[in-house]
Amino acid sequence: MTVQLQRMLQRCSGRVPFTASPIPWHVKLQEPISACGQRCFSSKVSIPELASVQKKVTGRFGVEWFIGRRPTEVAAKMVELPKVPFDPKPYKLDFRMYPGVASGLGAEYYFRDGQKHPLSYFHLRGSSSGDVVAVGATDKRAREARTIDNYVKERTRGFAVQLVLEGRGVKAYWEPNPPHLRARLGVGAKVTDLTQYCTRDPDVDIHVNKQGDLIVLHGPTKERVGTLAYR
Repeated sequence: MTVQLQRMLQRCSGRVPFTASPIPWHVKLQEPISACGQRCFSSKVSIPELASVQKKVTGRFGVEWFIGRRPTEVAAKMVELPKVPFDPKPYKLDFRMYPGVASGLGAEYYFRDGQKHPLSYFHLRGSSSGDVVAVGATDKRAREARTIDNYVKERTRGFAVQLVLEGRGVKAYWEPNPPHLRARLGVGAKVTDLTQYCTRDPDVDIHVNKQGDLIVLHGPTKERVGTLAYR
């Protein structure tokens, strides 16, 4: 063995004297070989050429190394619901019945241009059926559109929101009578005057139960009721 190799083996075993000269840099870069002729550490074979990599040719790390690559882009908020299997038969025209007030939308809505599923509209008046509107389409979502439903509800029953007050000492009450609404939001909390919200929209009615833990807001449209309830 060469002198440089002997010094390297002595240095590994801790028997190198302090006065020994440092090993040249070109000797340090060489691969150390043990007395039996085998490599002590390191490998001349590159990682892509290893047998373990050649056996599982994936080029990936972590979980993907075991189960394969998976898409990283997901739509967690817009989950696609299962769809109805496609039926190659001709489309079936079904109808949905609405009160007569639905006719107020007029031909501008029912016969508008650019509809994916065109609507069929019939306004029926009879002694047996009464005043009803029949809306037909081959798609269920088209004949049960939210526009028609909101239009009918705005002119009949309206919309309502319930505010549930929960907690110890939380209570709402009239003092002495409407529209003077008071609310206590906890034990030891100061009473809050909510009269300004009761008089802000004259078409929105506010009701409070006897226990004071439920407030109901009722009004003609979603926008007006929701705006007042959010405040």
